[in-house]
Amino acid sequence: MIADIHITEKSFGDKTLMKDVKFSVDDGEKVGVVGRNGVGKSTLFGILSG
Repeated sequence: MIADIHITEKSFGDKTLMKDVKFSVDDGEKVGVVGRNGVGKSTLFGILSG
């Protein structure tokens, strides 16, 4: 396993973007992140990159 991710919660003010997000990435897997504007894709990568 390359990564095992658990994000408890991420909010901006009163708006909760993510809550109880869990996923893992195994060797050789390819992962894509898709969604509408403003749903937290860039925020997710910001959290993952530290």
